[in-house]
Amino acid sequence: MSTGLIIAPRNDAFIDVNLYTCYEAGLVNATAVASAWDGAIAIQYTYEGTTHNIFVYDDRAYFGVSFVDLSGTAISADQCYNTRNVHVLANDGS
Repeated sequence: MSTGLIIAPRNDAFIDVNLYTCYEAGLVNATAVASAWDGAIAIQYTYEGTTHNIFVYDDRAYFGVSFVDLSGTAISADQCYNTRNVHVLANDGS
């Protein structure tokens, strides 16, 4: 999956990450939210109406995922931290 986004660790592990974009500097139409818990990071980056969900866990970054609660209701990345049970689904919904 090609998104034009790069995730890189800030330190020697994916505990803190930097999100790099290939989009123009001075992004006005961009937003980013995230949650981090127990070694996992959920990131949601939106640029010009296109949303990219990223999940980082165990030194791997997964692109095109979705976040849902126990009942299957979609949640945003910033809601993951306060949601009791979070399921991360692959791009194909599995």
